[in-house]
Amino acid sequence: MIDEKGMMIKRPISPIVFGKKAEKQKADEAKLASPKPKDSKKSTKSLLNSKLFRNTRYFIIKSNNYENVDIAKNRSVWSTPPVNERKLNKAYYDCDNVLLVFSVRESGKFQGFARLDSESRHDLGPVPWVLPPGLSARHLGGVFKLRWIHSGELSFGKVAHLKNPWNEHKPVKIGRDCQEVEPMVGEELCRLFFKEGTDNTTSYTMSSSGGATAAVETMGAVREVPVAWLTVISSISIIIITNRQP
Repeated sequence: MIDEKGMMIKRPISPIVFGKKAEKQKADEAKLASPKPKDSKKSTKSLLNSKLFRNTRYFIIKSNNYENVDIAKNRSVWSTPPVNERKLNKAYYDCDNVLLVFSVRESGKFQGFARLDSESRHDLGPVPWVLPPGLSARHLGGVFKLRWIHSGELSFGKVAHLKNPWNEHKPVKIGRDCQEVEPMVGEELCRLFFKEGTDNTTSYTMSSSGGATAAVETMGAVREVPVAWLTVISSISIIIITNRQP
């Protein structure tokens, strides 16, 4: 624009244009600040190099059946008799992490490991544990919340070299329910899940009907099946081969 004296006049910035520029600047800043999708291999490496294994205590959890481990994975909870409940509560307050390594009796495998995410609670709803005859929910303590780290299986044959100094140097697979494992041995045991364990490809959800289902990857396809089916499959030792390399 030129005024009456022939001088150039700067055109004022429209508040609408200014507003658009400010919005674009904010959008660009948000785009730069937003985290990039994490690569699964990098995420695993980051997890294993994180504080997960620092100031950590490890316990072997023995289950009488696959059903209760399925419930634990589906609901991210666990219950144990009061004597074990007190031990885990104390560990929860004494250290940064408490890792529970699960094993179904006579299965010849570990069924994954989870981080204790709370002390035992008595304000949660009942959990439909499958208990042996003569044992009822009254014999159990409160409910612990869990955060599953790896839900795949690890064969006892892969950990035969691991001995637990805190259980008379017996193989780490041997021990009563809630047997504590020496920290260095416990850490190596947990790391072996990522090196030698079955693929961690089972994602537990609840179906629209309220029943427990699992999204299982087989032959490159993902199918939802009832958790009970997985129990039957596991109990008769049928192996579903996934895309895992031998």
